[in-house]
Amino acid sequence: MKAIITAAGQSSRLWETTGREPKTLLPFGDRSILAAILGNFAQVGIRDFVIVTGYRGDLIAQHLRDHANFGMAVQLLENPEWHRGNGISVLRALRHLAPEEPVVLSMADHVVSPAALAAVRDGPPGTNLLLVDPRIAECFDLPDATKVRREGDRIADIGKDLRAYDVLDCGVFRLDQRFRVALEQAVAQGREGISDGVRELVGGEGFGTVLLPPGAAWLDIDTPESYHHALSRRATFA
Repeated sequence: MKAIITAAGQSSRLWETTGREPKTLLPFGDRSILAAILGNFAQVGIRDFVIVTGYRGDLIAQHLRDHANFGMAVQLLENPEWHRGNGISVLRALRHLAPEEPVVLSMADHVVSPAALAAVRDGPPGTNLLLVDPRIAECFDLPDATKVRREGDRIADIGKDLRAYDVLDCGVFRLDQRFRVALEQAVAQGREGISDGVRELVGGEGFGTVLLPPGAAWLDIDTPESYHHALSRRATFA
């Protein structure tokens, strides 16, 4: 199985920390955030990656060259429209991959425990899946988190502004080409986020969820505060 990593955005909320470089290159212990993400995937047997770059993608490419891709198989895809919704980067990667090939998708700023990645990889077959966290009270930045309301183990609604929800989106998906079709439909209507593609499937074939395993952790690094929080809890993501 392959993994898609989206690393195209400019991450302006972290510019004071990054010096306007891609935040996935920030130090994370003795390596970068990107290296930590790749390493966690490798722990669960996923070593083949498509990384979508955009803003300052040259720096990400150089980082990978300097470290021999950290021993992984890596293909870089450039998204020249990186300023648009994050679904555009995902579409570029899904169109590049074989139609029958399910993939795991992760954002380049989400650090997630290997146990959680394995749970997504091994989730119920034949459906698209999202890793979700029921521990809402423990969320570091709840206002910025994407909320999910479920019916059983299926997504009923998703969005940052939901008032009624029972779990949080951890930013890791298992996707097949049905999601590509759904996302294409959403983009054609001017809705360019990953969540927009999810909503397209919610009303049709449905979209499943996988609960974050006990003891596993995840964090979306969007601000200086969340970056320092991630550093303070770095061991929990290994």
